[in-house]
Amino acid sequence: MAKGQAKFIEYLFTTLLSVVFLGIVSLMVYNFYTNALKAELKDSLKQLAIQVGDSVVKIYEKSKLSNAQPSNNTNILLDELKLSLPATVSNRNYRIKFISSTPMWVSIKNITIAGQNVTWTINPSGAIIQAETTEEPKVSIDQYLPNVDVGVQGQCQNGQNGVLKYYRSNINGTIKDIIVLGGANSIIDVTSIS
Repeated sequence: MAKGQAKFIEYLFTTLLSVVFLGIVSLMVYNFYTNALKAELKDSLKQLAIQVGDSVVKIYEKSKLSNAQPSNNTNILLDELKLSLPATVSNRNYRIKFISSTPMWVSIKNITIAGQNVTWTINPSGAIIQAETTEEPKVSIDQYLPNVDVGVQGQCQNGQNGVLKYYRSNINGTIKDIIVLGGANSIIDVTSIS
């Protein structure tokens, strides 16, 4: 009986080690696959964000110099540009969002110089194009557009409704330009929160 039990324990121990070894190898392969997929998604999203950024700069440069003036409390469409966007990025669904610089997008710096506390604010101009996956693995890329001094807003998902529109609005005599991505039904310009 002792010899039979020893063989059974040896068999059980070998089986257990094999299962643990296969589990570790499977986990390592899965981690490698996930990291490689995330790297591929980051590269693809970065290229997509740069492509959209180039299109924003193109429509901005073309429309900014327009002399068109809308009448009071109206807006006019100065230009429209259809984007050629893929349906998926590395076989994953994605979304592109515009984040506009507003007066609330402020950096406050506090430093001490010669024993005195000095504070100043920086109001950056520009916008951010955010490209992100909408399914696992979640990956997000921000592409900054520092020299675009018009508002941006909107989003598109999986390349659908990937249209840039450049509007000029006149709100009670204040002329503002805005670039909209997607099919927005209204233009929003947040300047303060009370």
